[in-house]
Amino acid sequence: MNATANQPRRSFSLASACRQVQRGWSPEERTSRALAAAAVQHRLVSLLLLNEAACALESSGLARFAG
Repeated sequence: MNATANQPRRSFSLASACRQVQRGWSPEERTSRALAAAAVQHRLVSLLLLNEAACALESSGLARFAG
């Protein structure tokens, strides 16, 4: 019988793994990563809004006048 069979299984938690990695970051690295994440989030929101506007323009029939 396997020695580990009687031990409870540890469930993998992505959030706890991320926290463990983040604890090793220097304050400068935390700031740098936070700024990079904010920039990516801003870009994604911009792209989503642009896509939504394009879809609205297309569905309104005004797309043919947009150039």
